[in-house]
Amino acid sequence: MKKPFFILLAAFLAGSLSLQAQSVDDLVNQHIEALGGRQKVEAIKAVQIQQNMYAGNFNVPQTVSVIANESVRVDTKSMGSTITMSVGKQSNWQINPFVTKDNTAIPLDKASAAQLKQQMKIFGPLVDYKEAGHAVELIGKEVVDQTDAYKIKLTYKSGYSMFFFLDSKNYYIVKAEFPSGSITYEDHEKVQGVVFPFTTTLTSSQGKVSTRISKITINPKTLNEDFFQQPAKTK
Repeated sequence: MKKPFFILLAAFLAGSLSLQAQSVDDLVNQHIEALGGRQKVEAIKAVQIQQNMYAGNFNVPQTVSVIANESVRVDTKSMGSTITMSVGKQSNWQINPFVTKDNTAIPLDKASAAQLKQQMKIFGPLVDYKEAGHAVELIGKEVVDQTDAYKIKLTYKSGYSMFFFLDSKNYYIVKAEFPSGSITYEDHEKVQGVVFPFTTTLTSSQGKVSTRISKITINPKTLNEDFFQQPAKTK
């Protein structure tokens, strides 16, 4: 049985009014509150994350070390060796025993460095988009894996754009879309009163890569600028 036109129209108008009532800044602020609140989020200056990366039959452990807005270092264990990539204030470098047998640090290519630098934002670019000079726009609502989500477009000051999807009930980010693929965020858990997604899945033309976090250390004392300095040579 078809629903009368006025009922469908009323439902449409109700949805439109709901979106109008929720400004994009309201949603971003609710997202920050859902993470634990601005004060707790801004108190996190650094993190060290232990995780496993899964791609097909491969399962490799990683350590991701971040000083917010300054430096990122990723150490990946593979086939009995450790591959290190680092970006920071001083230099961008890598140690890859499959490339240089003597473990000499060499420059990191621009594409890898650009991808790594995105992780300098511990909670992503929405949290401080105004301060960074970016722009946001509420596009509407979509269903993401059976979850109603607000779709927000973020445009970097460089002109690059991507989309974030916020769960309409808890305001966690459940998905991000960008020109080359997407990332889903699941299994949100609190660590010292702040929420992190413990499972992420990257989908692109090259396939799927998932990560599962086992431990997060907040503001570890071992992380300083020296940790991210390019070594001349490792033993």
